[in-house]
Amino acid sequence: MSTEAPYQFRWLDRLVPEHAERYLGLYLRVLERDSTVGFPGPFEPAVGQKIVADLNRDLSEKRCHLLVADTGSSFLFQGTLIQSGSPNNRHMAGVFRAMVDPEVRGHGVMWRTLPAFISKCRELGVELVYLDVRAGSPAEQIWKHMGFKVFGVLPGYSRVDGQLFDGIYMYLSVAEAFEIARKRNLL
Repeated sequence: MSTEAPYQFRWLDRLVPEHAERYLGLYLRVLERDSTVGFPGPFEPAVGQKIVADLNRDLSEKRCHLLVADTGSSFLFQGTLIQSGSPNNRHMAGVFRAMVDPEVRGHGVMWRTLPAFISKCRELGVELVYLDVRAGSPAEQIWKHMGFKVFGVLPGYSRVDGQLFDGIYMYLSVAEAFEIARKRNLL
């Protein structure tokens, strides 16, 4: 896969079959190298079908929002934004299952997601974004590099092959993300 492949960021409100295939394709490519997105390795087709069905249900009910970097034949990035359902916390949203195709890591894809996430957060009235990652993972370093700040550590957050890993909980205000994106000429 060329690291120069053109792509377009799009918010999807459902996974039609071709999008579901691209979504699961990215997920499985990531799991061939990483065990940090909820599974210790590639999963069976039935598990993939359930992941897609659950995501489609949440998308159709507007409980989450899915951002993808689409080349037209594959996804190079995907991340799910979930706004808090509590009236007192509607100003917050979490980023879940954010992943970049291993073939294009280090080429600025994550940085280029900022304008899309900022725009969606403003549309939703979200002022603060949070996420969690496995301690010591490349994702921890990437999110910190992008300006996210640690607000907590959860011992025993995940278990992979019998080994326990801590979890790192991070946050960034949308206003700070905007300034970071502006300074990097991403807006």
